[in-house]
Amino acid sequence: MLESIFGPSVPAAVSTDSVTPLHYFDDTPIWRSFILYSLLVFDEVLDAETLRSSLERLTCREGWRKLSARLRKNSAGAPEYHFPQINDLERGTRSALSFSRIDNTHMSIREHSVASKLPHLQPEDDKRPAVMGDTDSYLSLMRRPDNPPLSLNNYLTSDAPQLGLHIISFSDATLVTLYWPHTLFDAFGKKALLDAWVLMLQGRDDEIPSPYGGDAPGINFDPLAKFGCHPTEPYKLRSQLMSSLSLGAWAIGNLFEFVGKQETRVVRVPKLFLEKLVNNSMSELQDGSNPSNATSFLSEGDVLCAWWTKIATAHLPENASTRRRTLVLNNAYSLRKALGGEIGPPPP
Repeated sequence: MLESIFGPSVPAAVSTDSVTPLHYFDDTPIWRSFILYSLLVFDEVLDAETLRSSLERLTCREGWRKLSARLRKNSAGAPEYHFPQINDLERGTRSALSFSRIDNTHMSIREHSVASKLPHLQPEDDKRPAVMGDTDSYLSLMRRPDNPPLSLNNYLTSDAPQLGLHIISFSDATLVTLYWPHTLFDAFGKKALLDAWVLMLQGRDDEIPSPYGGDAPGINFDPLAKFGCHPTEPYKLRSQLMSSLSLGAWAIGNLFEFVGKQETRVVRVPKLFLEKLVNNSMSELQDGSNPSNATSFLSEGDVLCAWWTKIATAHLPENASTRRRTLVLNNAYSLRKALGGEIGPPPP
C-alpha cells in the first residue's frame, strides 16, 4: 500500500559498486523518456542459451561494462552508473544481463495469434518501398510478461542491469528482442553492440573493439563533455534561433500535435531501390555545374533524407504561402567520423 502512495522504494546502494556519472549528452530529458525495444526475427531455431551466455560475457568485457551497470540517482537527483564488481557478475551473484524466454517450440510461428502477423517479405518487395506495419501491435512480442521496464524509473528503483534480452522460441523461428534505456546508447551504439555480439558468437573475442569513451568503473571520461563550448566560428543558423517567447508561442500553437494519439509505421526501403536512387542522384549531380571541380559525394543518408522530404511534403499545396513556410525534418546522423581525433584521447 505504501508503494502505491509513495512509489517503489530504491534499493540500498552496494558499497562495493564503483560509481560514474552519465555523459553530458546522454543525460537529457528526451533520452530519459525513452526505453527502446528492438525486435529481430529469425526464420531459424536459435539456441537461446548460446545467445544469452555470449551476450552476458560481452557485458563483462572491458569497455562494455556500462551494459551491466545499474542506474541510481545521486544526492543532487542526477542519474549515475553503479558498476557491480566483476566477480559478482561472473559468479551470478548479481545479474550481468536481464534475460527472459518464452518456450513456444510446440507451435509454429504461423500458429501464434500475434507473431503470425509479422510481415514476411515477398519477392516483389525488393522492387519498391513498402509500409511494413504498426510496431505497437507487436509490443507483446517484445516485452517480457513480468514487469517489463517502461520508464527510467523502473531501472532507478531496481537492481536490474541496463541491457535486457527477451527471446521467444518457436518450432520454426526465433524472436530476439534487445531493450535498454536511451541514456545508455543510440542507434549507432546498437550497431556496435550487434557487431560485437556477432564476433562473440563466432568465437572471435579478440577482434571486439573497446568503445571509445566507454565507461569504466571509477573512471569519469566524457569525450564530448566540452563539445561546442569553445567555437572557432559563428553558428551559421544563429539568426534562426528561437527566443524563449517564440519557443513558448510555438509550443502553444503545436499543443495538439503533442497530446494527440500517435501512430507508428515501419517503412522498408529495399537495397536495390536505394542504390538506384543514389546512382540517379550522383548522375544528376555530376551533370550539373561544378566550377570548382570538387569531388561530388552523396551518402545514402543524404539521398534517403531528400527522398523522404519529397514524400513528407507532397501533400502541401504549391503556393507562395507554402514556399515561405519553414519546415523541420529531423535526421539522425553520426558525428563520430566527422570529429575524428578532435575530442581527445581516452584516459590511460
